[in-house]
Amino acid sequence: MLYNSAMAVPIEPIDDLPTEEGLFPIRTVCSLTGVHPVTLRAWERRYGLIRPKRTPKGHRLYSGEDIELIRHILRLLDQGVSIGQVGQLLDARKAPAPPEPEASGPGDPAWNAYRMRLREAVGILDESAVSQVWEDALSLFSLDTMILQLALPVRDSLRERPASDQAAAAELSFLSRWLRQTLNTRLRQMSPSIVGPTVVVVPLDESPDDLCLLRFALACRREGIGARLLGPGVPLGGLGTLAGKANARAVILYSERTPGHATRLSRFCQSWDRAHGVLCTLGGGLESLPPGLGVKDIVSLGTDPDKAAVALHEHLAR
Repeated sequence: MLYNSAMAVPIEPIDDLPTEEGLFPIRTVCSLTGVHPVTLRAWERRYGLIRPKRTPKGHRLYSGEDIELIRHILRLLDQGVSIGQVGQLLDARKAPAPPEPEASGPGDPAWNAYRMRLREAVGILDESAVSQVWEDALSLFSLDTMILQLALPVRDSLRERPASDQAAAAELSFLSRWLRQTLNTRLRQMSPSIVGPTVVVVPLDESPDDLCLLRFALACRREGIGARLLGPGVPLGGLGTLAGKANARAVILYSERTPGHATRLSRFCQSWDRAHGVLCTLGGGLESLPPGLGVKDIVSLGTDPDKAAVALHEHLAR
């Protein structure tokens, strides 16, 4: 479901425009749905979920109904349905309470096997092997499940190794960079046609957790919100003007650590003009602001990026 430059999977060379019959080439379908072409082909060949038409030269063409079917499959995967069970639900033409995925628990042997493969690939700094493990699992599970059951456990296992283990530090840096690149690619490939509200996300830490920020941006996109991620070190004084230029409905301050410049943050929050949008906080460092901060009408989105996006959507819909 991702396009990763390390894999360099070629996409069939066809125009992005639909044909006279209203059919779309695979590159357009990937852009509209965020699904990697390798995954689309696996859903067709291995599971028989999609049956695109073919040009005389054998290139795949998808109808509008095919695109809606792909989006429905993604929704089922996000609910925890395994790819092997999706076909049964589609055949039954009904959506009962989704069963547990085939590999759902943290101690599940299937997830342990994926984690071991990923650790081995990271241990030898092999991007192609990392991408292969990711694609194998991604053809069966949703991106959210992948992050929670594969990416985060492997990252955390590297973080738990002694600080003196320089090899672990190098592996952690390698994995973090790969994940940032992969999730950034996914974010760019998701449908650009969202016309919902825009928000600006501002990290207050010098070294923010990019994975958390990217998860939040992806979750916002699923909620129909366009999140604009800024880098660290942005002057707070110019955020109002910047939010106005971006036509942002909200500005989200993000931090995993309690800010060291509470006075500066307090002055900024107290002077914030609601005309520039709703002021929100995200992350453990801002979950409980100091009592003397004097902040009014600030919305706490919590610490979980997926739940935070849902809470933000609900608040903006009021």
